[in-house]
Amino acid sequence: MRHLFQVGGMRCASCQAHVAKAVKAVPGVQNVEVNLITGRMTVETDDAPDMPQKIIDAVKNAGFTAELVEEAPAPVAVVEHVFQVGGMRCASCQAHVAKAVKALSGVRDAEVNLVTGRMTVKCNNAPDMPQKIIDAVKNAGFTAELVEETPKAASAPETAGQAEAKPKKAATSIPDPSRELLRQFIWSAILMLPLMYVAFSSMHGFLKDYPLDAAWLQLVFVIPLLFVNRVYFVSGAKRFLKLSPNMDSLIMLGSGASVLYSLVMTGEMLLGKMQGDAARVTEAAGNLYFETAGMILVLVTFGKYLEARAKRRTTDAVSRLMNLSPKTAVVVRGGNEVEIAADELAVGDVVVIRPGSSIPADGVVVSGNGTVDQSSVTGESVPAGKEPGDRVVSGTMNVNGSFRFRAERVGRDSTLSRIIQLVESASNSSAPISRFADRVSGVFVPAVLIAALAAGCFWLFVEHQTVYFALTTAIAVLVISCPCALGLATPIAIMVGTGVGSKYGILFKNAAALEELHAVGTVVLDKTGTVTEGRHRVTRVVTLTPDGAESGGGEAEFLKIAAPLESKSEHPFARAVVQYAQEHGVSVSDANVEDFSATPGMGVSGTVGGIRYVCGNARMMEREGISLSAQENLIRELESGGHSLLFMANRDAKRLCAVMALRDTVKDGSADALRALRDLGLKTVLLTGDTEVSANAVASELQIDRVIAGVLPDGKEACIRELQRDGAKVAMVGDGINDAAALARADVGIAIGGGTDIAMETADVVLLRGDLRDVVTAVRLSRAVMRNIRLNLFWAFFYNVLGIPVAAGALYPLWGWRLHPMLGTAAMACSSLFVVTNALRLRKFR
Repeated sequence: MRHLFQVGGMRCASCQAHVAKAVKAVPGVQNVEVNLITGRMTVETDDAPDMPQKIIDAVKNAGFTAELVEEAPAPVAVVEHVFQVGGMRCASCQAHVAKAVKALSGVRDAEVNLVTGRMTVKCNNAPDMPQKIIDAVKNAGFTAELVEETPKAASAPETAGQAEAKPKKAATSIPDPSRELLRQFIWSAILMLPLMYVAFSSMHGFLKDYPLDAAWLQLVFVIPLLFVNRVYFVSGAKRFLKLSPNMDSLIMLGSGASVLYSLVMTGEMLLGKMQGDAARVTEAAGNLYFETAGMILVLVTFGKYLEARAKRRTTDAVSRLMNLSPKTAVVVRGGNEVEIAADELAVGDVVVIRPGSSIPADGVVVSGNGTVDQSSVTGESVPAGKEPGDRVVSGTMNVNGSFRFRAERVGRDSTLSRIIQLVESASNSSAPISRFADRVSGVFVPAVLIAALAAGCFWLFVEHQTVYFALTTAIAVLVISCPCALGLATPIAIMVGTGVGSKYGILFKNAAALEELHAVGTVVLDKTGTVTEGRHRVTRVVTLTPDGAESGGGEAEFLKIAAPLESKSEHPFARAVVQYAQEHGVSVSDANVEDFSATPGMGVSGTVGGIRYVCGNARMMEREGISLSAQENLIRELESGGHSLLFMANRDAKRLCAVMALRDTVKDGSADALRALRDLGLKTVLLTGDTEVSANAVASELQIDRVIAGVLPDGKEACIRELQRDGAKVAMVGDGINDAAALARADVGIAIGGGTDIAMETADVVLLRGDLRDVVTAVRLSRAVMRNIRLNLFWAFFYNVLGIPVAAGALYPLWGWRLHPMLGTAAMACSSLFVVTNALRLRKFR
């Protein structure tokens, strides 16, 4: 509980300390905060009814007074724990782990990724919670190891202490069972060859006349084969004992039943021989099933090996990002260059970068220059030149030149580390579309067991078929069933999709964002810094004759006066004028400017060549008594085009000399991006705090569907809400602090590169580059991933819905068709492999 008291009698900081100390000594008190100025004391305690009185008594004993003002449940901080779970072998295992953890008190949510073995748990911030989760997983028959824990959005405000990240250990690498499975498959195949040879020879070869000897030989070869594949029997039996059967349980039953039945038939042959009943021996010999048991194990192992190899390829994106970080760095220590481990870098270190070196941290260039290839992180294909003052990011490579930079973000705080964390987080999260498949996976294996038993009983007792017929039918049902395809359908596509996105500098923070983006119908765009460059440029200069007419020339002479005058100002418009002059070959020198003066909100003035000039907006011209009436048509034309205007006049002659039109120019690629968004069937909205005239000019140039202008920062969120009320599924694209609330309100918030940290923290998707075309790529990628997931889910459900009835003998009454268990096993292996390889097609996305 959280209690609020009004404390009386405190007169200094010493009193404040005494009160806090007295209250902290009360058993059950967890936290105390005393404010000397207001006299308020906030106390977090155990939920005991006598606690407020105990606190009042403690304050009174310390020599002060206390009165209870308010009490309420204390806010519970929510943390996010990441575990590596061992022992999961199919989607059924995944469902059982999630169910066991979600059953714990204090757990808000649990997401289990079958591909990576990672489990992300959101729970109350209790010190014993990680161990409780590990114990729950262990009791369910699996293993769990805490990888890391970080704070998550709390249900109520957190204290400063709770808001700090608490990493436990470095992220472990994703397990790769493919080598072990390959060894298992090779040994299985080696043992299977003589087993198949003996089984064939007993029917058509030299052992045809020695059926009992052939049976004993098959038993000799199948025993080591069972031992090599004992993992299915151990895991399957454990799951049965835990009353949570999995895929291994089905394999164990299918293969084990084949062996047991064959042993019974071998005994039958032995009795027949002892009794001299040759017909009995021959009949039993035809019902041996040792080779089927072995082939089930061989095919399952081979399928799992191929699946493991394919799944490993889905994690290439994270591996590629991890390999970008150099192992060592050269830093300047005591005037000398010293090579240290990259993880020993500290903020403030000066790092030396040579040609071919990877950059180990984020920072600012302090000396030298170079050309840096940033394609591995941002997707930008053209290397960027770097000189003092420019920023560099970790994971990029210096192509040529040498420079030094001062490290500002190192280790987990660097751009590369944050990208890896985002990609891993998105890969481990679950998309809403997977919830139904997860629910089905939880009951799939028990349902298959019931179906297999029902099929066997039906053919044996209703249709009066032989035990052999009924048993093979039940085994076919067991081995053809595939919950793994259901469990892999969504996460495997999410992993590949997020990895592909990272290659193009597009980071999805979670699977839900990847899914939501495909359904977006309206894209709302911030103007400044998103659609436009965010800085003004001079787009037109009109010089005037003494009588006010456009001169059609004299621009260079005008710039020789305007540029030196504006060079003494720090205003963005002034910098734009200076840049324009430099681009047109005019030397900028302020040596000949005298009596310079700047008027905030209006402009500047100064004497150049003995003549007093003023340069500023219309208000400054009005103050100086310079008429603009002769240029009304020109001014109206330029302003309607979204331009801001600067006027320059000869103050001594009270004559207007020139009009400069400035505009926040549209980014390269914005026009292509807006055209592509329209082609995708998306509506576009320009949302800006700029004037309606300026916003309409940009919208007209880019053919944006709707403009909402003059919106204050706190009004952007309301505009998004209004669009959503009208039924629109909205994506908001922005880059600034004033976009953060709108990004959070939108169905999908997209922070574009170069934006503020708060915008990137709030957004669901982060674009590392400042190119609006990446929004188009993100939408296309989202749609491609969702198509892939739907195809995977369709196949997984279609395969099981069709395959299980066929295996149960549904076609036998019509055409006499039966499915042999070997074919069922092969089909089961191919089902999972199809889902994985289909997801890998996303790697070809361009």
